[in-house]
Amino acid sequence: MRIRTQTVLLSLVPLFFLCLLFVLAFVIVNKTVGVATWSQHSAQVVTQNAEVTNALGVMSQAIGNIATAHKASAKRAALARYHRALATFPSQLRKLQDLTAQEPPQRLPMAAYKRDMNVGLVLLAEYLRLVQAHQMQRVKALGTQPYVTKLSNDLTRDFAAINDTQYRLLQARQDQSRRSQQVFGVALLLCCVLGIALTLLAAFAYGLRVVRRLHDLAANAQRMASGEAPLPIGGSDEIAELNVAYLQMTRRMQKEHQIAASLQRALLPSSMPVVDGLRIDTAYLPATLDTEVGGDWYDVFMLSETCVGISVGDVAGHGLKAASVMGTTRQAIRTAAGIEPEPGLVLAHVNRALIRDERDFVVTSFFGTLNLVDGTLRYAIAGHPSPLIVRADRSIEQMDATGLILGVDAGAAFETREVTLEPGSGIVLYTDGIIEVERDYFKGVHDLEATVGEIYHGAAENIAEAIQQRIFARVQPRDDSAVLVVRLLHLSRQATPPRVWTFDSRTPLSARRVKHEVVAVVKAGTADADVAGVELILGELLSNVARHTPGMAEVTLEWKGDVPLLHVRDNGKPFEVKATTQPDLLAESGRGLFLCTAISSGITVERTRAGNHVTAVLPMLIPAAIYAGGGV
Repeated sequence: MRIRTQTVLLSLVPLFFLCLLFVLAFVIVNKTVGVATWSQHSAQVVTQNAEVTNALGVMSQAIGNIATAHKASAKRAALARYHRALATFPSQLRKLQDLTAQEPPQRLPMAAYKRDMNVGLVLLAEYLRLVQAHQMQRVKALGTQPYVTKLSNDLTRDFAAINDTQYRLLQARQDQSRRSQQVFGVALLLCCVLGIALTLLAAFAYGLRVVRRLHDLAANAQRMASGEAPLPIGGSDEIAELNVAYLQMTRRMQKEHQIAASLQRALLPSSMPVVDGLRIDTAYLPATLDTEVGGDWYDVFMLSETCVGISVGDVAGHGLKAASVMGTTRQAIRTAAGIEPEPGLVLAHVNRALIRDERDFVVTSFFGTLNLVDGTLRYAIAGHPSPLIVRADRSIEQMDATGLILGVDAGAAFETREVTLEPGSGIVLYTDGIIEVERDYFKGVHDLEATVGEIYHGAAENIAEAIQQRIFARVQPRDDSAVLVVRLLHLSRQATPPRVWTFDSRTPLSARRVKHEVVAVVKAGTADADVAGVELILGELLSNVARHTPGMAEVTLEWKGDVPLLHVRDNGKPFEVKATTQPDLLAESGRGLFLCTAISSGITVERTRAGNHVTAVLPMLIPAAIYAGGGV
């Protein structure tokens, strides 16, 4: 049943009792009005009875006045009063009879009263006749007759009987009305009590049921907030419909969450690079009180053989868009660091790109570069919680740096700072979800430092996961939490510096000198090297520069791991290598670069601001010891 229908039905209970109260009150009022009406009627009967008796008395007094008056005028006046009273007497008696006609107890007294009154009228007429005939002796004799005395007594008794009967009737009706009023008054009181009790009971039962269902609905809302599916709620009211909407919303949110989580997993690095001398531990934990993924990230990538880039950050907000912004920001840091690894400049570049492309998002971030040879860590921070440095002597300190959040001011500058890590020390980077779990930033930092001090030098298989497990052992994470631990196990040996030669391609002697020196280095270092192939590649590249881009040029020989690379840079116009195209045997050019591509392990041509940059992978291995001692 709908809640609206239940509410209407609930309102009918007090309405029914209210109508019943009105009926009972109306009955009590009618009873009271009836008693008042009967009291008024009894007063009229008593008054009218007195009027009839008074009329008879007026006639009797008028006859006496006639008998005693000496003047004729007085006799005439008394006679006139007699006739007036006699004329009104029938109507007065009839009116009294009408007033008592509806009362059966008054019928007998009224009949006797009427009979005695008629006899009295005849007797008064006889008195008047005798008085007018001046037969006073007979008048006196008539007055002493027993039946006259009896008539007088009967009239007095009849008068009293009518009044007494009327008083008894009035008293009986008053008593009856009083008893009825008491009964209806008790009924009215009981109706009030019963109406209030039933109304309260119905309201309590209705309210308890609605509150219980609302409690179930609120519990389902909490389950949704914690990522659980809501339980079904029976019924067909609005609460059940709202719960169905919750179920549908949960399914939709779970689907969106799965998509966002998949996107986030795809945007976060699937694995960390294996770097000699470093231990890298990572951990990511989504918030249990939020069904949407966040924008936290961590990243470690190689900038060179001896330098590692490290970034950690947090995009404000949750959902697909936050995850997408996280991925683009992380990749923007990688791209900017590949061009210019200065941490402050990298964050400045990413800040401008974020403001240009994502105006509705702000990001906190840390970016640093770790030199694996000397342990130098150069870093910049953009509004992100300061990472912790754990020294080999177990001391812990916060990295000192300040910077504006990314995405606020396009002209913001970020300061690059520098610290040195010794073997055994490391850095612990994190997002604010791990320090704001209890909504107390300073306590969160203190707890994190204590946890890091206990776990960092222990035997944990994954230091980052052990830190998270300790922090969230008794509380649920309110926000996403990312932890990255980079520990320096030992320093790398000094990388062999590249050999660099500079020459003027317009001077054949200078080009031949460079060619002979490079070939001599190859011959001196490896007896079984493909010297001819190296000489062919170098000769063709130098000839190409002399022919197409005459001017100053630079030759660099370096190692990338175990791969020897030869770089030739010039300041001329661009050209391209078509390694897969068979050269025209009758053409004047193209065969040299084709041969270089065929002999080497790969040739790439890059157009720079200054000119061309040709890189060739040499078809031999040159021991690093050859390059000790510098270049020409």
